[in-house]
Amino acid sequence: VSEVQKINNLIDEFSIMSEFYHPSALGSEGIHYHKIASIERDEKGFVIGYFSASFARGRYTVDYERFEELSADGAFTEAEVRQAKQLFRRLELINSRKDTVNQILQNIIEKQALYLESGDVKTLFPFSQKELAKKIGLVPSSVSRAISSKSIDTPWGEEVPLKQFFPRPRRFKKELVKRLLETETGLVSDEVIRVKLQDKFGVTIPRRSVASLRRELKIPAFKGRKTR
Repeated sequence: VSEVQKINNLIDEFSIMSEFYHPSALGSEGIHYHKIASIERDEKGFVIGYFSASFARGRYTVDYERFEELSADGAFTEAEVRQAKQLFRRLELINSRKDTVNQILQNIIEKQALYLESGDVKTLFPFSQKELAKKIGLVPSSVSRAISSKSIDTPWGEEVPLKQFFPRPRRFKKELVKRLLETETGLVSDEVIRVKLQDKFGVTIPRRSVASLRRELKIPAFKGRKTR
């Protein structure tokens, strides 16, 4: 029976196949990354290319009704039925993981398009895993597991960890303060910086927080800075 052979072949395939990732060149502090995809640019926009043959094939579809019919007709041994049911559970988990990873990458493209266009980390927007989890209907821990030790190839050919697309708000604000002070030609106080951040970037930061970020950047206070 052709259906029986297909199921048996799939069971054999999954008994020897593990999820395939492209070799990663990243590695730091004992973290070993798995490169799962590339994001490239074409005339229509950004395109995701998965390195895993399993991911590239899309979702697995199981005809449970047909399987039950074949089982009722005695097409499978009891051992084969148990194997098939284990396989189906694994396929459901793989489908769920594929959906999660695809949603994460699609949202990264949407949120961090400027960074993907330029390659300039200064263009990264604050984007928390909690924010993404809420948007795609998952708990934050699921998003955290999905991006853990994963990386992608960017449109300019650099491999970056997925976690890089989720800069912490404080880091983002510090970068804005640094960028603003680098472009200022005169002396500006923390209050002026606060106002400029609001007017130029739409980011609201209390003056005391501006002062704290400035100190972290080792930039002297208004009175200690010299005119360029």
